[in-house]
Amino acid sequence: MLPGRSLAGPISALLFGCACQLPDQELTASAADSWLDSEFELPGDDVERIDCFLGVVVAMESVQLTAPLSERVRDIHVTVGDSVEDGDLLLELDSQEAERRLHSEFAAVEGAQANLRRAEADLLRATAKARRAEALRELLSRDEIETAQHQLETARVSVIEAHSRLRQREALATSARSRLSDTRVRAPFSGRVAAVQSVLGSHVTEGTSLVRIIRPDALEVRFAVPVELASSIHVGQEIRLEVEDHSQSQLVTIDAIAPAVDSATQMLFAESLLPSSTGQSILDGTTARLSTDLSSDPCPTLQTPG
Repeated sequence: MLPGRSLAGPISALLFGCACQLPDQELTASAADSWLDSEFELPGDDVERIDCFLGVVVAMESVQLTAPLSERVRDIHVTVGDSVEDGDLLLELDSQEAERRLHSEFAAVEGAQANLRRAEADLLRATAKARRAEALRELLSRDEIETAQHQLETARVSVIEAHSRLRQREALATSARSRLSDTRVRAPFSGRVAAVQSVLGSHVTEGTSLVRIIRPDALEVRFAVPVELASSIHVGQEIRLEVEDHSQSQLVTIDAIAPAVDSATQMLFAESLLPSSTGQSILDGTTARLSTDLSSDPCPTLQTPG
């Protein structure tokens, strides 16, 4: 799950955007490390370090649907939070231009089909004439025989060209049909609407974000580990997870660890799947805290700015 995903942005925003109560000190990476060192030391002669990490709960399956063409938003059929089924109609773009183009291409296909029929009829006549000329070779002049053969070859070429033009027109008609279909934006899988980014009546350009769909019952938490603590985690290890606005913590298993440190943040990113029963009550984008200490409340509360 890790390759191809950039986790640095949201997790860095959490790490360096949280209100960690560092008085009279700029909240830099080194300051955050110093705070972590001081906050997670237990009193006593033998000081034990508790490794606590920040993360974000994300949907394992999500899709950002964008405008496949530039058109006006004609209708929006969903709102944020709606449950949708695979194939449900979410949004419609104006289809008048696409319908005109499709009708035009269908007419062009019919014209190309008629031209092919004429070319095939000409070929039949030229073939019959060439056969008669061959049968009457002894009675016809050389010019008459060569003319019949030339007409036959010309008719054959015309049929080939007519077939080619028909295939081209059919391809354009298929493209026009696809364009008309693109004006109806549908859900690619069953899930919930996480965001509606379009406005009814507005004109959108190709690639503009329209609707985001997530599957809320399949969640994972992605978290960042400082490079100096990388040796403290491994795949299959149990860690304690606490999610913002949820009173009880739980144990989860580290399922994936990035093979390399992110050069921009000097963090190692990891992922843990959330049990399906837990995912029903946790929202995509929720802040999470994770700790290698399996006690009930090992991490101090981190408050993100409102």
